[in-house]
Amino acid sequence: MMGSRGADQEERTLEWGQRLMDDRVMTLKQSKFYTAFQDLVQLTLCPPCKEQQQSADIKDTQRRSSLTSEDAALQLESKHSLDKEPVVMQPQEDNPSQSDRSTANTAADEDPSRSNFIDMICYGIGSIEASRNAQFQLAMALSLKDILQLSGTVSIFDPVMTSYDCQLVEHLGIKVLTGDGRSRKPVEVKTLYFMPHCPKGLYSLVLETNWSRKCLDRLAILGNRFTMYDENPSFRQVAKQAPFILPGLSIARISLLPAVKFEDNTVFNDLGFHCFPADQELPDVDLVDREADPELL
Repeated sequence: MMGSRGADQEERTLEWGQRLMDDRVMTLKQSKFYTAFQDLVQLTLCPPCKEQQQSADIKDTQRRSSLTSEDAALQLESKHSLDKEPVVMQPQEDNPSQSDRSTANTAADEDPSRSNFIDMICYGIGSIEASRNAQFQLAMALSLKDILQLSGTVSIFDPVMTSYDCQLVEHLGIKVLTGDGRSRKPVEVKTLYFMPHCPKGLYSLVLETNWSRKCLDRLAILGNRFTMYDENPSFRQVAKQAPFILPGLSIARISLLPAVKFEDNTVFNDLGFHCFPADQELPDVDLVDREADPELL
């Protein structure tokens, strides 16, 4: 297995980085952790259509089982009568209501807020050139792109990334965010934030930027499980540095990563998917006397 920089003297070319990341992705995908992780992603981030279909199937089965034999016979006779009647096709322009329904269905199918995730934003991965953990976290980001079949943009930012890191991720098809990378622009399409072991203030900032029912319906966060902050008594003393975490926790549905550990378990430990169900009303957030998170300065 290839190591991080310093483990050998091979020149850090883009080809070297490509081979390194191919190796990291292969190692990740061959682990028992990844098999369980892939199932979790499908269950957590790709369930809407499956759940709706399952619900419809259950209701249909219940309805059918409740029919008496006489009801069933009447339905069958009605169906046969309808089958014998001629079907008259109306020109589309003479049937606007049908056209409207067709257009609405197409729009619903194409609405990114009703389908799979489109974009992914990666924060806090670190320097791929220098850190083995960062390499595996980037491998996870690349794998998530494949699992979710993302059709939009995958972006990345970490202030410790080197110029080589930036060149490598761009070579891998990932956009490097400029400035401080912490955009205050709310998400416009379904977006996964991949934020392993980020500062608490950064999680709070992402939530604050998207603190509306419309935006929260469009995003999920894979990062430090928010329950850690609630369980840690010392967090209460610095909660003003991340005022949106506890309100976010109160409306979040959290799916912890698999119990099957990955290697030494310092790469993906204490992480979870955070989704924000549409039936949860947003709580008020107390911003009085808020403080800056020193980790973000």
